[in-house]
Amino acid sequence: MNNVSREELQKLYVVDGKTMKAISLELGIAVGKIHRLIHEYGIPARKASDYEITDKQREAGRRAAKIVKGRKRSPETRKKLSEIRKLHGIGHTKTRCDGYKAIYYPDYPHSNKDGYVMEHVYIMEQHIGRLLKDDECVHHINFVKDDNRIDNLKLMTKSEHMSYHNRLRYAKKRGDDLSTVLF
Repeated sequence: MNNVSREELQKLYVVDGKTMKAISLELGIAVGKIHRLIHEYGIPARKASDYEITDKQREAGRRAAKIVKGRKRSPETRKKLSEIRKLHGIGHTKTRCDGYKAIYYPDYPHSNKDGYVMEHVYIMEQHIGRLLKDDECVHHINFVKDDNRIDNLKLMTKSEHMSYHNRLRYAKKRGDDLSTVLF
């Protein structure tokens, strides 16, 4: 078992400013154990505000500012937004476990209870200049769920979309040429 002294860990983490991952690689110990030892030794963990803002975070903030420019917000929404900005900021994206990308945009009409809107839906709505109707959906032409280029998205009714996928499913089952079914 590879034990690390408090002094050695404090030097690497606090004085040298190394990340837990860098320390784990250097010492050959799992990141989780480094995290646990820092907690056990009472070494103060760094906060997100201790790190410099990355260009990616800065760009996400700029995109978000353009999206919500000129909107009026309730005091409750303003408070919620200020808390979120401290973490990641409006406009940051995350990839969901099902492979789709979602954008944090709590004021958007189609955002879920957590404030995220599906990126492909948002892109299509911006492209057509209106919100999607209840019977409309967005299809990924190349079937890659996180490829949200506008030329890869197709606006369809939900029945057209289901019909298309059923035709595709049955063509695969029969061993037919899929090019007859594809767009």
